[in-house]
Amino acid sequence: MSLGRWMNRYCVWLLCVAFSGFLLFQNPSLNADDIFTEDISKAVETAKKEQKDLFLLFTGSDWCPPCKKLESEVFAQAEFAERTAEGFVLVKFDFPKELKQTEELKKQNAEWAERFAISGYPTVAVVDSELRPIGFLGYMEGGPDPFLLALDNLRELRMRRDFAFAKLPDAKDDDERAALLDQGLAELDPKIIEVYYAKELDEIDRIDADNHLGLRSKYFGERDAEARKAILTDINIVSRLDSVANAIAFIDEVLAAVPFTIDERFEIFQIKLGLLQKDAQIDQANKLIDEMLAIEGLVEETRERLLVRKLMQTASANQIDAALAIVDETLKLPGEHLLVRLAQGQLLAKKGSNDQSLEVYANAIARARFAPDILIELVGSQADLLYRLDRAEEALRALDNFTDDTQMPTDLRCESLLQQAMLMRDMGRTRPAMLTENRAVELADSPALKREIQAVVEQIRNSNATANDK
Repeated sequence: MSLGRWMNRYCVWLLCVAFSGFLLFQNPSLNADDIFTEDISKAVETAKKEQKDLFLLFTGSDWCPPCKKLESEVFAQAEFAERTAEGFVLVKFDFPKELKQTEELKKQNAEWAERFAISGYPTVAVVDSELRPIGFLGYMEGGPDPFLLALDNLRELRMRRDFAFAKLPDAKDDDERAALLDQGLAELDPKIIEVYYAKELDEIDRIDADNHLGLRSKYFGERDAEARKAILTDINIVSRLDSVANAIAFIDEVLAAVPFTIDERFEIFQIKLGLLQKDAQIDQANKLIDEMLAIEGLVEETRERLLVRKLMQTASANQIDAALAIVDETLKLPGEHLLVRLAQGQLLAKKGSNDQSLEVYANAIARARFAPDILIELVGSQADLLYRLDRAEEALRALDNFTDDTQMPTDLRCESLLQQAMLMRDMGRTRPAMLTENRAVELADSPALKREIQAVVEQIRNSNATANDK
């Protein structure tokens, strides 16, 4: 054959190839079944041998609309086959309604759907050759591009995981191993980690049992929180049903063994404190309060309420002067200490130093303008003392002044009115008391508050009616 004729044939061949490529470009659709296998055993073997990932499609091919759209818009496009050929073995697990399948295939598909907790179709599980999931995908609008981008992202995630895990044999100590495990797991879905990475989690649990790396709280935080919640329930039950000594012993044992959060620890201390007070163990209760006061992160009001509790239980042991001495020391410290001043007034009244008590209340009320929750307590205590001193009109006026202050929260103004009404009832002034109660209901500025105030009013009236019947 002459060189010219050979060149002519070669040119014709090139034109045919180019024309075929042109036709493929113009019509890139193909049959998706040609690129998927249903033989999972062979697919796994191939993935291990060729170091590929597995693309596991769970679909309802003849009845599921999004499954059909995913197949036609993504899997049937030549671009999908080209982009997945190098890195994936594609496996289809079909769950048709009309298409006939062998019982063996049905069983296989059901087992693998259960293995990966498939709950809807279409679902694509992207797993490595060791059958550990990297992530899950579903139908996405926009053709192959967004789907392939998501697939690429999962493959890159797997590569970053493997890069971190490959360094584990060279880790110089356990802390470095834990950091590498965290690096490899960090981008995976927590639900995937929990189910399929138990070995890595067990190692993190061993290394960071005390959470010094912050990894235990990261990977076991939710589980630990549920466990602590269950323990708190046990503590509440034991504190109600068992003896004080047994309950306190159980609480101490749990506190020593479980790393509770600050809030949880504080809650348990509150339960223990109640038990100590119930058993009249005042010294132990005061020691516990001191321990609670040392907890870092307590807000100032909580801290002061604890101190007030210590003052009151000290006074209950006939040590009022000792309690007042604590007050004096506290008031030397910076701050308004409004709750301590409230306790000081109550302690002085308990001691019989009524004029001093009223002076303390007046001074504290002047300081509490911007602390309405404490201000109402101060005004209420002042009014109670005035009433006990037969200065009822002054007591009512003090409460009324608070009620008339429109800058105070509505619920506290309603509370002031109800206290006025109770004093009036105690004075035998039933009709003014009822009008004041009605005013409290009318003042409520939300349906919820109105229902709450109405319920209290009904309770007061029913209680008084019962007392009158007797």
